Amino acid sequence: MFYWHWSEGDDGRDLWKVNGEVIGDYHGSTTRNSKPIDFIILTQIYGDANPKHQWIDDIEIWNGIPK
Repeated sequence: MFYWHWSEGDDGRDLWKVNGEVIGDYHGSTTRNSKPIDFIILTQIYGDANPKHQWIDDIEIWNGIPK
């Protein structure tokens, strides 16, 4: 799970959980100069080997921190 509150102020937050366990929690500015989020790449894969494969499962977008 990844939670992201985009803000220039102290209320900004990035929270990462894996299997319910917090592995990262950042409080503070998550942007500068009031720049908006203009893109999010969920499925970008890198490498020079082909073919490339990627599986993505259970993507949910929430308006708050899920329990």
